[in-house]
Amino acid sequence: MGLRFAILLSGRGSNMMSIADLLDDKSLDSDIAIVAADKPCAGLAFASERGFETRLISYAGRAKSDSGSRGRLYLASWFYAGVIS
Repeated sequence: MGLRFAILLSGRGSNMMSIADLLDDKSLDSDIAIVAADKPCAGLAFASERGFETRLISYAGRAKSDSGSRGRLYLASWFYAGVIS
């Protein structure tokens, strides 16, 4: 198995959909370990329907600049992901 992706979404999830398509047609020897967002969104629903593990990550009470870094670190360490998209 190649790389494991931890994907952070902010809306529709078009980049995640492209990665999922590459996985489906075996163009990419990887998997999607986790798909996360800070609020419910279409991309998170799509990921759930595709069977990917999903998470909502709350950034309440944290500075926006700090939130993204902590969210990426959490995803990479918890799900042993090598690539964060």
